[in-house]
Amino acid sequence: MSQLSATPNHDRAGNAPVSVEATDEDRRENRTDGLLVIPGILTGHRRIIEAAEASLDSFVSHPTPRALAKRSVGRQAFRPEEHNNYEVDWVQVASHDAMSTELRDAVVESFAELGCDIRARTFRLQRYRAGDYVLPHRDFVAQSLYVLTSSDRDGLVIEGDKRLRRIPDRSGTLVVIQPGVWHWVDPVLDPVRYTVAVSPPVIPEAVRPATCPATRS
Repeated sequence: MSQLSATPNHDRAGNAPVSVEATDEDRRENRTDGLLVIPGILTGHRRIIEAAEASLDSFVSHPTPRALAKRSVGRQAFRPEEHNNYEVDWVQVASHDAMSTELRDAVVESFAELGCDIRARTFRLQRYRAGDYVLPHRDFVAQSLYVLTSSDRDGLVIEGDKRLRRIPDRSGTLVVIQPGVWHWVDPVLDPVRYTVAVSPPVIPEAVRPATCPATRS
């Protein structure tokens, strides 16, 4: 997660002045204002979740106790220049180099079934409990985000060319997030939410659009 350059025009209390719902036409075309969104790609999501729930010690909770101790008491304004890591979010993260062997194998083998070798890439699992969130931010590098859980209430809010979009959680869905694109996760309502992020992006050859010729699996 990388540093911001500006504050988004969005009320964190949920009173956003813009529509964030994807239209039926967007879903049919697998696109939202230039975003690549492909449902049902990663079929090994259940295996990854089962391995993750059996390897909870692979996850680091953010903010860490040390980060919390540095926080001021009382209300704090959202400061984009300080939003450069997970210490201002509430989320659990398992990076590829900290995962148990079983969890890492579950992730790697699930992507191998898509014809994608991610062993030389950076990847991480994000585990959200009810109430967890990731604040609005923009990353410096592109990444592919695969949603592992389904929900009628939770999802990813992400910037298109002209408006914000809400991509509802559907297990196996791929969302490619380009550098400089605003995105966040509002406080999760379901008991648990899982995603896996891979950078550089990994897109299966069978679904790779002509607009992404530089992406390699």
